[in-house]
Amino acid sequence: MSNARIARLGLMMVVFCLLGSIMFMNFKPNHAYASGEWQAQTYDPNKAGLELNPLKGFLPFSKLPSESVDSNNSFPHSMEWFYVSLRDLMTDWNTYNWAPLDAYLNDIASRGNQAAFRVYVDYPGRTSGIPQFLINGGLMTRDYDQNGNHDTSTHSLAPDWNDANLNQALRQFVTALGARYDGDPRIGFLTTGLYGFWGEWHTWPYNTDPTNWEMNQSNRDGLLSAFKSAFQKTQVLARYPYSASTADLKNAFGYHDDSFSYETLFANDWGFWSLITQNGLQNIWKTHPIGGELYPPLQQDTSFWQHWPNQNGEDFQTSVETTHAS
Repeated sequence: MSNARIARLGLMMVVFCLLGSIMFMNFKPNHAYASGEWQAQTYDPNKAGLELNPLKGFLPFSKLPSESVDSNNSFPHSMEWFYVSLRDLMTDWNTYNWAPLDAYLNDIASRGNQAAFRVYVDYPGRTSGIPQFLINGGLMTRDYDQNGNHDTSTHSLAPDWNDANLNQALRQFVTALGARYDGDPRIGFLTTGLYGFWGEWHTWPYNTDPTNWEMNQSNRDGLLSAFKSAFQKTQVLARYPYSASTADLKNAFGYHDDSFSYETLFANDWGFWSLITQNGLQNIWKTHPIGGELYPPLQQDTSFWQHWPNQNGEDFQTSVETTHAS
């Protein structure tokens, strides 16, 4: 499986859809699209009904709550994305500091937007997100030089993903997170996060013997079950459908493609929608949200939006129409 990534940029594009969503835009009739010509689209923030379904469209990385200037006003958006470290939120067994998370949520809400976010433990190139009490308790960690981890002055550490204390702490955290934030109107979506590089639920290239760092199936199911139980209102998106061993868990979440328009379609058996269909979830978009991140190198490609269809990556329109992300 190919999961090679580059370090994250300051801009992230994530797209989501919900069942029955309606685009409240001034669209041209269908015959206009058939002509193959560019059609001007006008975003109208005052369009009647727009506020009824704001959870769609492109969104950027949120600014830091401590920053006074928001540089994301160059395009209209109703959501903002951020990462937050588990280390900053969980200080001991069943002991939490919610201030860093609330700072983001309050700052985003102050602009009339909602948040989509992920909590991480291991983010290459950032200081470790492992709670200190777990390290003090003997949790084994691993240094690595993949994924740009040693390209910056700080670098992360990968924990032993099958350590019993770590897995107990992860499940405790998810339960507490849901108890506090499930149904919070400041939140649009959250992804399962926590496990793997960037919280993306993989350890590639350390996923085969003799260097296999993957979380085992029992622990993956336990973590996903904690999310399923903790969140009854707020929509949660998982990365891979094969991470769950049961149909019940596979169908409990929406899905988030972290390589959108690059490994989304059917070119490889590990492509996002290939995996979705292999697991019988091709209609999951009818009941759960579908989202993703425009693959970071494509974000750097200044020509990506200059041609339609796009010349690099997979066809963006086909990716959207196939996955039903919006």
